[in-house]
Amino acid sequence: MVSDLSKDKFQAKEFHIAFIGAIKAGKSTLINTLLGKEVSSVSVTPETAVLTKFRASKEKDYVKIKFHTQLEWNKLWKSIENSHSNIFKEEYIELNAEAQKCKWIGFKEKYMEFDNDQDLINEIKRWTSSKGDTHYFVKEVEVGLKALNYPEYILLVDTPGLDDPVKYRSDITQKYINKADAIIVCIKGDSLTGQELSTIYNVFATREYKSDRIYVVGTQLDKLNTPNDDWKKQRDEWLKHLKNKEYFGSIDLAERNLFSVSAYLYNLLVNFSSLNKDTIDFELTPIIRKFKFRDIENNIDQLKELSGIDNLNNRLKSEIISKSKQFMLEEVKEDKKGLDINQATKEELERLTGVGPLYAEKIIKYRTDNNGFKTINEIKKIKGIGRRKYNLIKEEITVNYRKLDINAISLEALQKLEGIGKVCARRVIDYRTENEKFKNIKEIRKVKGIGPYRYSLIYDYIEY
Repeated sequence: MVSDLSKDKFQAKEFHIAFIGAIKAGKSTLINTLLGKEVSSVSVTPETAVLTKFRASKEKDYVKIKFHTQLEWNKLWKSIENSHSNIFKEEYIELNAEAQKCKWIGFKEKYMEFDNDQDLINEIKRWTSSKGDTHYFVKEVEVGLKALNYPEYILLVDTPGLDDPVKYRSDITQKYINKADAIIVCIKGDSLTGQELSTIYNVFATREYKSDRIYVVGTQLDKLNTPNDDWKKQRDEWLKHLKNKEYFGSIDLAERNLFSVSAYLYNLLVNFSSLNKDTIDFELTPIIRKFKFRDIENNIDQLKELSGIDNLNNRLKSEIISKSKQFMLEEVKEDKKGLDINQATKEELERLTGVGPLYAEKIIKYRTDNNGFKTINEIKKIKGIGRRKYNLIKEEITVNYRKLDINAISLEALQKLEGIGKVCARRVIDYRTENEKFKNIKEIRKVKGIGPYRYSLIYDYIEY
């Protein structure tokens, strides 16, 4: 049976291309370049605080804002209280956001049209910037652009950084990853540290499938000392990781879906005729010298090519956008097999027979606390889902469980495995670090505290 949500999604003609990465990885700048207009907020500090969706508009440019309901706000505030993090509250108080709360919590929707670019940009920033006092109450922002040359059902989605110090903002992105139909992972091109690799792994581990629709993009190519030579070295290093099964799973796909770009350079070149002398002398010229060019005007096309933007955009159009309707139809067909309760959103779960909001939350909580469902029967462990309710939904659901790679699994995920706990999980991580990696599954038994019994508990859930 095809779920109503899949039908609705196809009929609504929405295909989401998400731009995901750490703070200041160049997500917003890259989106602005692809849009051909600087409308997504950029700043020297963490800026994007709200899911911001850009799509083509038939008539005028517009901004549509959806706000949190009172129930959603109460849950959000409770999660802040439980996190014991002061950053959110400090910002909230500093911006005097409480004065705005009664105006926007529960507000149904706000829609505005624009004839002036600057008014449009200011309005987007008002609702999406982490430095504004209203973003706390916004669920998402949709921006329609008349000049955007994409099909109307294609949405480019800017997201908060996965490492945003305000956890609820990074959680927005984490929860959204699996809703996206394609993902552009933005990573600074100058190095691949453990944190950047963790960001990439986070995306692949959450998606668990359709890795051919994930592009990894090394951004800010212009910040490398000698971009052409340095990126070749970086690329080889990145591919050593990305070819592995926890990422693309093959060297061919990794090589194909790894890009490098300089959106900043491309923007300067596109606007070259209107640049003032200082911008040319002190911003553009130093960059082109890194690419071993002296003359700008006679080499604009070649420099644009070196920026990598046209290559990324062309591949995006030919491999993702042009095939988007086909992908949407395939998802509808896949859904006939049942809803995967390890991947389903709260809204999808609510549509299951007899589930509703309360049990949807219970399912998600169990899934989060236990590293996912291993079998369909396991859903009966949730309080309130007995034989009768299980019989109602068992034909509507399925489980695709991905075993955890012991050489990539995080400390947090290890702690959730039955019988492990914090102490054993830390010992596993320490052993893996000291020995570079596990050579096989059985080697985990060498970790102090993991005897035959604990090993038997986790064996079916881990892989090498």
